[in-house]
Amino acid sequence: MKKSFSLFAFGIGILSSTIGFSDGTPSQPSPSLLPYWVRGDFIYAQMREGRLQFATKPESSTGIFDPSKEHLLSPHFAWEFDFRLQAGRSWENVTVFLNWSHFTGKAHRKLKTSYENQFFPVWNLRDDIFTQDFAQQSKIHWSNTVDFIDLASQLNLVKVPQYFQLQSRLALRTGWGNQSVHVDYSQGIFVGGADRVRMSSHNWGLGPLLGLDVEVMMPQGFSIPISVAGTSFFSQFHTHQKETYLDEVAADWSRRSWKTQWILDVSAALQWKKRFDSCSLSLSAGYEFHELWGENNFSQNRLGLLSGLSRSLFISGVSGSMRIDF
Repeated sequence: MKKSFSLFAFGIGILSSTIGFSDGTPSQPSPSLLPYWVRGDFIYAQMREGRLQFATKPESSTGIFDPSKEHLLSPHFAWEFDFRLQAGRSWENVTVFLNWSHFTGKAHRKLKTSYENQFFPVWNLRDDIFTQDFAQQSKIHWSNTVDFIDLASQLNLVKVPQYFQLQSRLALRTGWGNQSVHVDYSQGIFVGGADRVRMSSHNWGLGPLLGLDVEVMMPQGFSIPISVAGTSFFSQFHTHQKETYLDEVAADWSRRSWKTQWILDVSAALQWKKRFDSCSLSLSAGYEFHELWGENNFSQNRLGLLSGLSRSLFISGVSGSMRIDF
């Protein structure tokens, strides 16, 4: 971690020394411009991922279970506290900053049916799985962490003082994610004990980010900032899936893969800013949404009941931030 921050700090120094030149000399901030700033965000968000359905809806008789989307059960996704830290340097028309965002997600659910009812164990990985197989108890636990680090620059495109500002944003983004899924099935065909499925996924990626930042000014220091950005992310995934039943390994899959992901970031807020003699304070409250395409990289069993469902990871929630310019 220290090495990563050192590299990015070095990158900011390089950009800071090269941006803002016109006739061979560095441009100087105007007397009213406070060049340095730091910002912290507290985020209360829910992380949801597609293709985590773990069972079909219980039915009263054995047979071929309905695998349609409305008959698949998902875990209950929890709300978690996350954070974002930023530090930057501003000139008249250009801003350079470093951004670190950290998100966490958890989900769980228990399912227990009566003796007459049963459901299909969706994440049973063994080769001899059949649509007539069934279980009567199950529980799932999912956890995930996602981190992004952006080395970004903003350029003023349109600026109407006290009314409106439009900026472009260009960044180099790196990020990583770590998720795990624990699913247990019991009763039904698993009369001797629990069938345990353990899955993990670790990924790292790098790619360019391009976005637009709009700020609409209002009286009394209030404004409405809106941001939209997209990232083309080249990612490596390492996934491991293992199933054990009665101390016997029924399936053990491990693979590495490379693929391009798309990431969407959208946010809007209400902001208030107050200028003091040697600094300024900005407070904001808003909403943000993120989508990471193809984040679920787990393989299915040969029946493929989850085929056609979204693999995306969604993060949405409310945020509050404080920024100090000095």
